[in-house]
Amino acid sequence: VAAGTATPTSTVLGAEGGDHLGGSMAAGNLNGSGSGDLAVSADEVGPGNPKRNLAGAAYLVFGPVGATVDLLTGANYTVWGAAIGDSIGRLAVADVAGDSLDDLILAAQFADGPSDLRVDAGEAYVINGSAALSGTKDLLVSPANLTVYTEDAFDELSSVDAGDVNADGKKDLIFGADDADGQTEGKVDAGELYVIYGSSALSGARDVCQGVGCAGGSRCRSRSLITQWTPPRRSAASSVAASSAIVCELRWPGYRPII
Repeated sequence: VAAGTATPTSTVLGAEGGDHLGGSMAAGNLNGSGSGDLAVSADEVGPGNPKRNLAGAAYLVFGPVGATVDLLTGANYTVWGAAIGDSIGRLAVADVAGDSLDDLILAAQFADGPSDLRVDAGEAYVINGSAALSGTKDLLVSPANLTVYTEDAFDELSSVDAGDVNADGKKDLIFGADDADGQTEGKVDAGELYVIYGSSALSGARDVCQGVGCAGGSRCRSRSLITQWTPPRRSAASSVAASSAIVCELRWPGYRPII
């Protein structure tokens, strides 16, 4: 808002009713133009055809931002959540790849982890900044540059941030799972934070869970998911059949719980 007035210099409008735009927002230089770009999320967007209700979405509006931008047609780049109820709702912007372009960091609080076996564990994504960012990226068919899985069902990865935690001059990824139960599962809903050091090598998928059934490490145990449980905010069609999830202590070098 300009000094001395009550009129915003720019207004960004959600694409459709019920999208709930504005739960999280950030600014940075993601496309290398030198102008500040705006990133904003809407956690109840239902993208796709048929619609994936509550999958959520994130939008980039490249700077300079105009007086009024309607995201129905005015976003420069859109990221769609992969599945019903994933709820992309928290985001951050920072250069974690070390290439002088800011990257888009997203949290999908209720995403279900690898092979959808960890109900509401939550997932985080990094999409690298680039001059080629445009159009729509659907995470259902086009994975992020980096995907991070939290370790257990119902952990709910609910926050993301970035900062130079290890003082090496690079921004590091920071994730929070506010319903995680601690390294030995003995502190119900105590919450956990994780750090992944920034690097140009960040790519593919990384899993906090390491141990038996998790490819490496130790001190893991199995837990059965609830038969035909329907998560909140989801339709009965998305119920998860009984299966096995893995619960374990953090055993991955480069990941550090923040105490």
